[in-house]
Amino acid sequence: MFFFLMTMILPPSVCAYAENIGALLQQAEQHLARDQLMRHKTKSAYAKFKRVLEIDPGNSQANTGLRRVFERYIELAEQALSRNRQKEARILLKSATLLVNEGHGMPSEIMHIQQELEGGFGNLQQIALTPLKMTQQELERANAQRDWRREARGALYWANQGSARAQYRLGEMYSKGVGVSQSFEQAITWHQKAAQNGFAQAQFYLGIFYATGKGVPQNFSEAAKWYLLAAEQWFAPALVNLGVLYAKGDGVTKSFIQAHKWFDLARQKNPVSGLRNLEQLESMMTPEQIEEARSLTRAWLNSPPKTE
Repeated sequence: MFFFLMTMILPPSVCAYAENIGALLQQAEQHLARDQLMRHKTKSAYAKFKRVLEIDPGNSQANTGLRRVFERYIELAEQALSRNRQKEARILLKSATLLVNEGHGMPSEIMHIQQELEGGFGNLQQIALTPLKMTQQELERANAQRDWRREARGALYWANQGSARAQYRLGEMYSKGVGVSQSFEQAITWHQKAAQNGFAQAQFYLGIFYATGKGVPQNFSEAAKWYLLAAEQWFAPALVNLGVLYAKGDGVTKSFIQAHKWFDLARQKNPVSGLRNLEQLESMMTPEQIEEARSLTRAWLNSPPKTE
């Protein structure tokens, strides 16, 4: 008796299908791995991941890749803002917003960029989707239609995948009790994860928790540590709060000169931030102290910037 080993030969169209997806994914990953700060490479990666999903709608690698593209656009927008390139930041924000609309990011994750483009850190406003600006009536309707629990589930998924931005967002939701039961313990846990991953907003809010004693024992030294990490990433609210600690001597050695430096840096990052504190502080300083503080500011500005 003879046995024949039968092998199944795939039709050429199936082989081409698999090869096409594999090639597209490889090219997209290469674009994300190389030239990390080049916008056109990120745009090319987006197009290739999208093409994979057109061929295979459930492709998990492409979905994860688009999430990474979203985070890259946010990173590029933040860097553009740090260099006062408002027009470039708006273009990048628009690209990130497109990914939000496609389900690869959450609107709350780009709020801080829209907020800064609108001129300061005063009244927080929900980010508009498309177009970037909405009327107040449209804004209220969008807020009413939001599914906060669904957003929390999405944040948890991406946080567990290691996304610092999602970890921060989940911590923010726990601190406010939005989409989840309020828990400062959980808020601090997730902010800590994001902060350790270098996310400036999370570092700043950890500083807030320690400065106010909310969810943790009050500790101004810890607050100063986290503010400094965020300030080194050119995050204006952290620059202001660090200046306040130096002006008061809370958790650090009291120094009007150091306080002036941080307020001045905040003002240069955003004309609104730090200006009032700076003017008030200068009224209590000698001209020599002010000049020394300004020399420290210049030295800081001339040093290589730290990034997330």
